[in-house]
Amino acid sequence: MCTEEAIKHLLATLLGQPILAQRGYSFRIENGVELLAFRGQHLRGIWRCVERDFSWTPAGYSVPTHTVQDVDAALRYTLVALATSS
Repeated sequence: MCTEEAIKHLLATLLGQPILAQRGYSFRIENGVELLAFRGQHLRGIWRCVERDFSWTPAGYSVPTHTVQDVDAALRYTLVALATSS
């Protein structure tokens, strides 16, 4: 379930992933329920709480492209989407 606390937990989990740090990713929370993903100074995407789910909107999109129900699934998706991108 996506809550302000769950977003904080996702942030801490993402910050603890060496592969993301090695590839230049950083993360920050805005408005309590939005987690922004950057590579360098470029926004790569946003996790948002939409109702009870986590919704991923890639940079340049106006609507989410992926939705999951928990932090573990959001972490897995982020690792695949970001760590494998060029």
